[in-house]
Amino acid sequence: MADLTIKRGDTFIYTAQWAGVSLSDLRSQVRDSLGRLVSEVSISETDDADIFLLTVSDTSEWPVGTLFTDIQCIVGEITLSSVTMTINVARDVTQ
Repeated sequence: MADLTIKRGDTFIYTAQWAGVSLSDLRSQVRDSLGRLVSEVSISETDDADIFLLTVSDTSEWPVGTLFTDIQCIVGEITLSSVTMTINVARDVTQ
């Protein structure tokens, strides 16, 4: 599992590489340890055809602790998912 760290309230943003797929093939969510949906992740294209930008603008309501995300790709009858990434959410000191 890959680990990501964010402070609650900051923009959650990272890039991912997935060759040979289009933007409409991808989706991503952030969930807690009980599987409850925390956020839908917005995915956009970059100047590089195989690199995608994943963001959640508002994380102010994210719980402090551990969350999980992955990227799912659906092309026709085939569904593939990336590795699950752990998101470590910390309290923001400066508010």
